[in-house]
Amino acid sequence: MEINIPQEGPFIPSVTFVDVGQGLDYALISSDRIQSRNYDTGEPDFWGEGDPKMETANVGIVIKGNAQIGSDNEETGNRDYRDLVAGELIKVFMKSDTEKAWWAAAKVHGTVNVGDMVRDIHDSTRPAKNPKHSPVKLHTIALSRETDPAIRARAEDEAKGQASATATPVAAQPAEPAAAAAASQPTWGEDPF
Repeated sequence: MEINIPQEGPFIPSVTFVDVGQGLDYALISSDRIQSRNYDTGEPDFWGEGDPKMETANVGIVIKGNAQIGSDNEETGNRDYRDLVAGELIKVFMKSDTEKAWWAAAKVHGTVNVGDMVRDIHDSTRPAKNPKHSPVKLHTIALSRETDPAIRARAEDEAKGQASATATPVAAQPAEPAAAAAASQPTWGEDPF
């Protein structure tokens, strides 16, 4: 069995959803299934039977949002947060219920392509099964075709660079029938940002 460890290469910060109601819109560059890391040790994580625990990791270009980038401050030992910057590259890690929301949105959307817009909103929480862990963050995720040709072109250029750094371009994901995809295009509704 091949295990996909998170990609090496240039550092791309990951998004943190601190509070309910935070979210972001981003243009998708790549989507990979990677092996999860153990919260306590930082090492690759496995199920009791020895199979790797997997999660989805998306790379994208921030369009807008109020989620944050978190990083550990070695001097204070605290976690520091900063606002997202439109145009920066980010990673979004999804496991458990959030990953299910991603795959459900992708199924409704049909073929997921580089440059498609993702809206990811942290809308609620539920208690974690392990009392040592924080509550599980639940998300609503929708996909839409990006209409700005400049953003799609940049996403395609970034995807070419990511492919050389071992990321999997999104276009390889299976498609729904075109009629079903066209009939089920998500609508954004109110802009939460």
